[in-house]
Amino acid sequence: MNRTTEQRMQHYSETFDFYMDAGNYPDFKPANDILGQYIQSVVADNPQLDSQDPLWTEMLKEDLMSFLQALLSLYEPIEKEYDRQGRLIDAFTQANLNGKRKMWSEVSQTIKQFYLPHEVNVEGYVNQMQQLDEAGKITVLSALTKDWEKANKEYAERMKMEILNKNKNNWERSVRDRGLEDYKRAKKIDHEFYKYPALAEIVRIIGRQYPENKDDRDDIILKYKPQIISKHATFEEVEEIIMGRNLNHLIPSEIVLLADQATESVFFQKLASGRLQLFSNRPKLLGQKKMKQRICDKPRFQMGPIIVAVDTSGSMSGRSEKIANSLLIQLVRIAKKQKRKCFLITFSVRAAAIDLAHPANWYQLKDFLTHGFSGGTDGENMLRLALDTLKTEMYSLADVLVISDFEFPEPIKSTMDKICEERAMGVRFYGLQIGTASSEYEKILDRIWKI
Repeated sequence: MNRTTEQRMQHYSETFDFYMDAGNYPDFKPANDILGQYIQSVVADNPQLDSQDPLWTEMLKEDLMSFLQALLSLYEPIEKEYDRQGRLIDAFTQANLNGKRKMWSEVSQTIKQFYLPHEVNVEGYVNQMQQLDEAGKITVLSALTKDWEKANKEYAERMKMEILNKNKNNWERSVRDRGLEDYKRAKKIDHEFYKYPALAEIVRIIGRQYPENKDDRDDIILKYKPQIISKHATFEEVEEIIMGRNLNHLIPSEIVLLADQATESVFFQKLASGRLQLFSNRPKLLGQKKMKQRICDKPRFQMGPIIVAVDTSGSMSGRSEKIANSLLIQLVRIAKKQKRKCFLITFSVRAAAIDLAHPANWYQLKDFLTHGFSGGTDGENMLRLALDTLKTEMYSLADVLVISDFEFPEPIKSTMDKICEERAMGVRFYGLQIGTASSEYEKILDRIWKI
């Protein structure tokens, strides 16, 4: 899928949300965006959505986005031809009369292939030019070019509208026919989720609705982006050297670490673990102000991205599959609601990825939920993919959740080292273990819930 399609699908997703939230339907921009206008009509034709279970709205949006994506794939050859003719029109307009003569064969063939005489009358313009001088011919060709440019735009819009009209009735009918069945199926998945309190706790923590504990604070900026380092205490004021992360009292040898890329990472690791060397003094009680570090009550990294790895091996089929899917759906809902990035990794013998940050990929989640679990388990491949994803700008410092029975070996040393590096920078690794098998991952992940 190309970048343009992803951007347009993101735009359409936000447009749908705007119409649902605003409750009115302003003119869509650009005005000639047929699919944007269709979104407006779908929302306008379903006023009951505001008074129904929000799940109806969610399901309608997912179905609508899948339909629009299918239409975009059908529009692609039309848009390519529109762009090709646009470039040809620009080149023909800018060429001198001799250049126009050289291009005439291609120009006239294109016009006759796509347009009727009442749209662009090539023969009529040719007849006009026969008795004119050079200046007159250029004027006539300029008028022809304007007709061609207008016809090119109208042709593309007409073809797109024909495709929409041809397919929208079938889509709308399918939504009506299977809407109740899909709704009941989604409600069953929700019911599975609410049967297990641990799942709700995971959603609260991964969603960062509440901090996991009072020590899990939002100090990312202090940890990794020191802004200004104040002057140090003088030698006379210093009574001892202590360990900590107060940037106002760094000793000079620690600041030097920031001057070289080779040692910069050492500084950040010591900062994250609170092992920087600091000047310390014990002020006199009389007339001295007591300094306190300000503690923020917000979660560690609010509204951050999520990486969810779901074990799809045969040992997870049945009840485990239902539990995994119910939790996954709730996490995806949170990501959509809070406009957070969500990256799904499915793993058994091989690992596969779906970047759910893009609405254009939502249909893949629906396909995933309808296929059963089977095969063996390769946890190492999954962990490598998760770690690689954490290196990207979009998913840096994401929460990572592994949903599995954890019946696979612990990570190899190089993978474990990378997990430790990410944890030192603020990443949290969580797990949901479905089953009773003992696992070394209780010592590896930050926290594991068990069902």
